[in-house]
Amino acid sequence: MMDKNKIVFQTISIFVVLAILTVIFVFTFDFIFFGVDLAPALPAMR
Repeated sequence: MMDKNKIVFQTISIFVVLAILTVIFVFTFDFIFFGVDLAPALPAMR
């Protein structure tokens, strides 16, 4: 039981880290290529 919970926790942690890195990458990408105007670029990414 404990091992299963540990695996689930590690999986969730990995997904959270990947999500944070993705957000940072997208905002950095927008900042580099579109300058300070982040708002118009966000709808195009989706």
